[in-house]
Amino acid sequence: MRPGLVDGFATTILALGIGWGVVAFFQGLIASFTLNSIHLAESLAAIIFGFLIVLPIAIVAVWWPKASVALLALSFVLVEISGFADDGLRGIFLVAQKVALPDLLLMLAYAYLAHIKRKSHL
Repeated sequence: MRPGLVDGFATTILALGIGWGVVAFFQGLIASFTLNSIHLAESLAAIIFGFLIVLPIAIVAVWWPKASVALLALSFVLVEISGFADDGLRGIFLVAQKVALPDLLLMLAYAYLAHIKRKSHL
């Protein structure tokens, strides 16, 4: 790929990641109003690791895409664990539909970004 095309593609990935981070952040703020005391710990974990942490991770990807991949993977695992703790296997699938799949796609995009960034510095 040409350098200009790679730079434009990287900028697009970063912009989409930050855009998703902003959307997820506001979804998390809205979801925080529905917390109840029955499953408080699981709900807080899902909101923090599924919604609120995505924006800071997306901002970190501008400088360190590998770190963002690792942090998104950790966030993915923790939000799936909270889904399992809340509702078993059904909870895993519900969390995956709402939160985990976009985060997984973002993680793959950042992994590709880290790859082309490393390849361009060789």
